[in-house]
Parts: sequence; C-alpha cells; structure tokens
Amino acid sequence: MLFNTPFEVLVKERTIDVEIPDDNVLIKSVYSGISAGTELLVYR
Repeated sequence: MLFNTPFEVLVKERTIDVEIPDDNVLIKSVYSGISAGTELLVYR
C-alpha cells in the first residue's frame, strides 16, 4: 500500500505460491493503513 498524495492510495497485490506440509498451519497477516496528510498509521 503506497500513499502517493494525501488523497491517493496505490495498492499492490502479490501472489505467493506456498506448499504447506500437513502438520503446519499457514497464518495470513492483513495490514491496513490510514493517511492523514503527511502522517501514516499502519496497523494489523
């Protein structure tokens, strides 16, 4: 997620191929962001 200007956001998505063994668990983290002018708040 890229903040180009205070009111413009560019979101890039990338797919990653992962092989998960039977005894493992895949945990997916989602990050979000808020831009207020020059400030940036990122949380998950």
